[in-house]
Amino acid sequence: MYRITVKNPAGVCRGVSSLSLDGAPLPGDALVPLSDDGGEHRVEVVLG
Repeated sequence: MYRITVKNPAGVCRGVSSLSLDGAPLPGDALVPLSDDGGEHRVEVVLG
């Protein structure tokens, strides 16, 4: 299961300023790697 949170603190219409998976930052142009491990993962996307 992936719990995805999208934040938009600046009220922008597009662009990603940061992306993280389970608290670890990912490069801005990265795809979120999927894992079929039966666990729960948290993705946070901050627009900017």
